Amino acid sequence: MDSLTAKITRLLKHPVTKRLLIAIPLAVGIGLIRSWLGFEQSALIGLMSGIAAYFIADGIFLDPIERKNKLKSGVEFIKENVTAVVKYCLLLSVIAFFFGAHKKPSDPIISQIQQMVEIFGLLLVLIYPMFMGLYRAIVNVGLYRAIVNVGLYRAIVNVGRVISGIAVYSVVLWMIGQYGIYIKEWIMTNPNEALVAGVSFLLLWFILKISFKISN
Repeated sequence: MDSLTAKITRLLKHPVTKRLLIAIPLAVGIGLIRSWLGFEQSALIGLMSGIAAYFIADGIFLDPIERKNKLKSGVEFIKENVTAVVKYCLLLSVIAFFFGAHKKPSDPIISQIQQMVEIFGLLLVLIYPMFMGLYRAIVNVGLYRAIVNVGLYRAIVNVGRVISGIAVYSVVLWMIGQYGIYIKEWIMTNPNEALVAGVSFLLLWFILKISFKISN
């Protein structure tokens, strides 16, 4: 019993647990405020709210010296990676604009397609880079070393790829809401042309993917 109590105490005192105890209520509060103000809720907004809440909680627990050192490290990182920082700031702007501007289609079929893309697309852009990072680590160093290797975090969490994926995801959601009904009407009016265009697109995509893999 004492051992279990000690484990629970250590768990509650762990730095990550302390931050989560603040971040989770804060993220829930952000969601409730958005709902009260009439803003639409989504998985992406929930994810971003959770990340922002964790960073806020992390800042609360840092002492002034640690906060100053982190700020200094952040400034140095920006100076050393100006091009990448500008690129990802632009991508974040794309995410903010297109995700905020995307609308729900009135057509029930297009609306269902958008909902499926919104749910599974987000899972794909988050999980696929992690899976590929883990796969490459296993291929390069073996399963055991990949699991125990401290540097595996860098291999799995490819932040740049996730941001790029979410930017494309946001644009696709916007396009479905903006042009989905017109595309559906065109397909129903021109089924043969739609079939030719769809098959041609898939074949061209297949050629590009295979060519890229061969070149690598």
